[in-house]
Amino acid sequence: MRRERARGFTLVAAIFLIVVLAALALTLANIAATSRQVSTLSIMAARARSAAQGGVEWAIWQALNSPATLNCGNPAGTSFVIAGGVLDGFVIRVVCSEQAGIIEGATGPYSVYSLTVDASRGNVGEPDYLHHTILATVSNAQ
Repeated sequence: MRRERARGFTLVAAIFLIVVLAALALTLANIAATSRQVSTLSIMAARARSAAQGGVEWAIWQALNSPATLNCGNPAGTSFVIAGGVLDGFVIRVVCSEQAGIIEGATGPYSVYSLTVDASRGNVGEPDYLHHTILATVSNAQ
């Protein structure tokens, strides 16, 4: 009789071990999937940041060389879409406000441009929606 009881205990222990190992395997698979998702989101956030930074550089160049292109004072701002490369499809929106002034001793009047640059891709509410905003100020004072 003792051997039969021992065999029953071994079966219960084996089933318990299988359940524990299956739970461990599922946990590891979940961790791996989460890690991949975090890596992907991190890369996408870096792309949004890069697109916004590119928009800032474009806006600064426009402010210093061709301010009319920025459409300063218009709440809708100026928008364009990046085509090609890893930033393909990002919509860049630049909203600009201009303040003119005169500095004593300067070679002439100057303008200060306050820039708000938004880079976005996708639609709000979708899992792959990306958005990044950068604020910048630039002046043409000399």
